[in-house]
Amino acid sequence: MNNSTDGVQQKLQLLDERVESRFQAIREGRNWWPCRRGCDHCCRHLAQPPELSPLEWARVDEAIAALAVPIRAEVEKKIHELLIKIAENTVGSQVVCPYLDENSGSCLIYDSRPIACRTYGFFVGRDRLFIQIFCSSVLLKTYPNLIINVLSLHIKNL
Repeated sequence: MNNSTDGVQQKLQLLDERVESRFQAIREGRNWWPCRRGCDHCCRHLAQPPELSPLEWARVDEAIAALAVPIRAEVEKKIHELLIKIAENTVGSQVVCPYLDENSGSCLIYDSRPIACRTYGFFVGRDRLFIQIFCSSVLLKTYPNLIINVLSLHIKNL
C-alpha cells in the first residue's frame, strides 16, 4: 500500500476509535441501551443498504473472505440477491443486512462492520419538529413521556 492509502486507513481507524469512545460514553450509566453486539433490530430493518467508502469495502471483503466456505457462499448469495433488487429498483422499505446471521441474530463481520453499522442505532434525525429514533426501546427509555405528551397534544387539538 502507498502512503496515501495508509494515511486514509489510519483515519478510518481513528474514526472507528472515536465511534467506539462515543458508544462507551453513551452506554455509561445507561445499561438499558440496546445497541450492542447481539442486538439485531437495526440489521433486520435497514431503510436502505449502507453506503461504504472504498476502504470500508476492502475491510468487509477481507472479513467475508475469512468466513468458512458455506457461510461465505450464503453471504455472497444474499449480496447477489440484494444487488439484483438494487438494479431492478425493487428494494423494499426494509432491508435485511446480508452480513446478518438471521438464525442467531449476530453479525458475521462484526469486527469489520462499516461505520454506518457502528453508528446506526445511535442516529437521531430531525425533520422540523419531529424526532425520528430508529429503535423504539431507545425512544421509550430516552423520552418516556413523549407518547403521553403527543397523545395529550393530539386530544387537546381535537
